[in-house]
Amino acid sequence: MRILLLASAFNGLSQRVYRELDLLHHQLELLLSKQGKIDTEAIFVINPDLIICPLLKEYIPAEIWQNYRCLIVHPGIKGDRGPSSLDWALIEGQTSWGVTLLQADQEMDAGDIWGSREFPMRTTSKASLYRREVTHAAVDLIKQALEQIQHNSAKPIPLNYASADVRGYWHDPISQSDRAISWQQPSKDIVRHINAADSQPGLRVSLSGELFLAYGAKQETRLYGEPGEIIGQANGALCVATQDSAVWLRQLKATSLNAIKLPASLSLNLRFGEDQLPDIRHMDHFHSDIKVTIAQHVAYIEFDFYNGAMDTLQCRKLITEIRKLKLRADIRVMVFMGGEDFWSNGIHLNIIEVSESPGRTSWTNIHAIDDLVAEIILSPNHITVAALRCNAGAGGAVMAMACDRVAARDGVIMTPYYSNMGLHGSEYWRYLMPKRAGLEATQRIRKQAHPLLASEALAIGLVDEIFNEDWQEYHHTIEQYAKALAKPDCHKDILAYKQIIRSKDEAEQPLQVYRNEALAIMQQQFFDPDSEYHRLRHNFVHKIETDEVPVGSASSNQATG
Repeated sequence: MRILLLASAFNGLSQRVYRELDLLHHQLELLLSKQGKIDTEAIFVINPDLIICPLLKEYIPAEIWQNYRCLIVHPGIKGDRGPSSLDWALIEGQTSWGVTLLQADQEMDAGDIWGSREFPMRTTSKASLYRREVTHAAVDLIKQALEQIQHNSAKPIPLNYASADVRGYWHDPISQSDRAISWQQPSKDIVRHINAADSQPGLRVSLSGELFLAYGAKQETRLYGEPGEIIGQANGALCVATQDSAVWLRQLKATSLNAIKLPASLSLNLRFGEDQLPDIRHMDHFHSDIKVTIAQHVAYIEFDFYNGAMDTLQCRKLITEIRKLKLRADIRVMVFMGGEDFWSNGIHLNIIEVSESPGRTSWTNIHAIDDLVAEIILSPNHITVAALRCNAGAGGAVMAMACDRVAARDGVIMTPYYSNMGLHGSEYWRYLMPKRAGLEATQRIRKQAHPLLASEALAIGLVDEIFNEDWQEYHHTIEQYAKALAKPDCHKDILAYKQIIRSKDEAEQPLQVYRNEALAIMQQQFFDPDSEYHRLRHNFVHKIETDEVPVGSASSNQATG
């Protein structure tokens, strides 16, 4: 079929749907709304057989839904309507929620129902639920609808509030007053409200007499203070006292014009100036983004950096943890788990943007992540595994390839390229990618610059194994996989082969040469104030709409499939 994906953004869900449908050999076009408007003329020119809306904030004009079948992914249970579905579900403390595939009609979210899936609600952020449960259910529903259409078996059901299985209802758009919290409330209630606003639009909070938008809340049960008092900081996060304990805030955004989301302590420092801030106690032992668990000769290393961005200090701390593990005689396998929502997305563009010298900060950051990748590559006495349970992008996607084995959760998206940020890229990609996929495939990936599903990455060698998309099942399989690698005979054979290949590769071209060649190009991109990188980075972190469009979009006059 000729399918148009109509979306407000080419986000993780839109990317996943695009790649899934491309693999089913549909002819695809992608059209993004601009400045809150849908280009109806472009839709008539494309003249699709079907329009699918994975993420659409705008109302579809009548002349479109009256002429084309439009299926809309709504992140709510049957009968739920309105633009703030997940937000309200979290604030109301719903224990289960769902996704419904609707046909566009005159009333918002009131069209015929093509299918619905429900899932248990985790104690987490709106964004995390969206990336995992909502995405999984949406892809499943879209595939089911396409199969029904192709077999002429579609039987969409009109919305009927008298039906026993229709439990939802209309929700007005949520406002900051609806979200409002007081530090006099219990910690769990504050965390729930911040979760409902993460990653957009953030929850308005008062700190030291100033207003900020807060993100990435974690409950703290061991620390106490006067409600609203900042009682500590650790690894960029701030600890704020509540009625019964405290809450860690990982990210803040000032309410001033052009402010961006930053590590909470940095955002506070930029707003007040370090000299004007009260002495905030460092409590790194209370809150860390890096966690290591050891079992049966396997070390599982979680690095849960917000949005997958890795600044210089975070890279260095992760290197320190790896070096500690390498000194332990009982560790045979190191499994790099990444975070709860992202594996890694490379260097920290937001911190770079607000620094006094973005070029210098970029340069320091790329050296730190290169050091980290080298530390993983140069692990002659340990088997390394990248457990891609979440999406990975740019330098983070390449970093995964530094491991001896890459095991991805089915449905994970990899974007192992840098062109969308105007960068050549480092992280030893010229060594790691051709070694796995070959030179021709590497060049094609970099040129096309489109997301890769785990199954596509497997087919070309960037991934070695794919395990079940179910979160619990994936973790169980990873544990069994790592335990098998840690068995003495298997461990010994793999290390022997690994050391031979590493010596051969080093003799052909030293790792340092790959690094030097990449950094020579990136040095020019970082330190030229007029380079494309600085413009693209600025637009990205400030969410400025530009004429740049993803590959495959209608306005790029490219169709794939």
